Amino acid sequence: MNAVAMSLLALLPMIAAFADTTRVTFPSGSQSNYEGRTRISVGTNGFEVLRTGRTEGCTAWGIVSDRIMIGHGTKTWSLDFEIYSDRDWYRVETSPQWRNAVVFYRADGTLAETHDLEIEFPARRFLPFRFTGNVPSEAVAAAVRFGINSNPPIKAGERVEVRNVN
Repeated sequence: MNAVAMSLLALLPMIAAFADTTRVTFPSGSQSNYEGRTRISVGTNGFEVLRTGRTEGCTAWGIVSDRIMIGHGTKTWSLDFEIYSDRDWYRVETSPQWRNAVVFYRADGTLAETHDLEIEFPARRFLPFRFTGNVPSEAVAAAVRFGINSNPPIKAGERVEVRNVN
């Protein structure tokens, strides 16, 4: 299996400027999926989400990367990734726990700020995305979160994949 799938239906990033270029990894990050209806497989630099079980109902899912330490004095961040889905990603339905975002943390582990990632794209081809922003002054670490709530749904045999997250 190639690089691995997405947060609530497909994404992929590259984070530069958290140090120089930092590879985003997901092995120790957290995963969730509604009623076990999806399976998230983690690879070296991304993830894949596949439909499992019942063919009807909500396919909410989410994945959070390992935390990335932010170098002292770092002012800006950028995130590059590629994403694929067997379904169009338009009018994506999310809730706070599933929302695609870069999440910043203070030294005590509390949330400093969340930068939502608005991702829309047509189905059946990998597309690159780039997001940039300012690092909150109190942030010492960040994580990348991918996910969706219920739209677009993943049908039997369909997948979402995110790769080249850096």
